Amino acid sequence: MSYKLISAGSFDDLTEISACGFKEAINFNVSGKDDTIDLYLKAAILDAEHESGISIYNSVWEMQIEDFKSVVEIAKTPVTGIDSVSYFDISNSEVEMSLNTDYTVDVVSKPARIYFKNTPAVYPYRMDAVKIKFRTGWSDGIPEDIISSIYMVAGDYLINPHDAVRQFPTISKNLLRNHRMFYP
Repeated sequence: MSYKLISAGSFDDLTEISACGFKEAINFNVSGKDDTIDLYLKAAILDAEHESGISIYNSVWEMQIEDFKSVVEIAKTPVTGIDSVSYFDISNSEVEMSLNTDYTVDVVSKPARIYFKNTPAVYPYRMDAVKIKFRTGWSDGIPEDIISSIYMVAGDYLINPHDAVRQFPTISKNLLRNHRMFYP
């Protein structure tokens, strides 16, 4: 199983996370420095994504697997929708599957799941015999505990901008715990 990023979200699309909001959250009354703060916020977002396994940016991914299983779990979260499911049949032709006819989707569960009603034979020896294109991000806004975690880490970068070996701050890690995905 592998994941291919099709379309990455943009920092500018995250309306809940901004230099202005960050300054207000930490009571930082210095004008300017927005470019530096944006840089720290972007780094803090990447740290939060790495630490928790969640996708903060609204992105499009393709999951590739070599064969069907009756249930496939998507190890990215939160999944906001499945765009398409296709497979390569035994003649190596790509076939598009139909929602509710060939499969159903559960994006409420964590991890999101796809239940296949039928599992046709696929072309052998293809690592991408089954392709699942899906979207991640927060359709109803980024949770406040995630925003707080990002602001705390960005604040740490602002206060201590030199390169140093450090661990992800404990409070920030605890705030992300409710959203974290655990996979071996």
